[in-house]
Amino acid sequence: MVRKSYILIADSDPSDLTSLGRELSSAGYTIYTARNGMEVMNICRMFKVDLAIIDITMPDLSGIEFAKYVQYGFGVPIIVLSAEDDPKSVTQYMNIGVYAYTAKPIDTRTMLPMIATALGDDSSGS
Repeated sequence: MVRKSYILIADSDPSDLTSLGRELSSAGYTIYTARNGMEVMNICRMFKVDLAIIDITMPDLSGIEFAKYVQYGFGVPIIVLSAEDDPKSVTQYMNIGVYAYTAKPIDTRTMLPMIATALGDDSSGS
């Protein structure tokens, strides 16, 4: 039996949050959404999260603080989303152990296999 995975999506852009959440929910994942750093901290404390997908420009916490909090505090793999594809930022995030860094706009066709791999599920069928 395949275990259902719980994914936290954190993005201050409501349209990105809604569209990605809908796509991942349709793919069979349970989704938690957050629009700012405080919501992220509350969700991580209250629920089991298997993967976090975060936008680096969130209110309340810088992207790097946010990634460190989720990764070190909860041991959750992180996929970082960014409107900018800056090599320096990519290096900075990868150096703290972020699983993947991807530029916006979000392409769910490439995100779904990335998510499955991050969760250790090689039966994504994508």
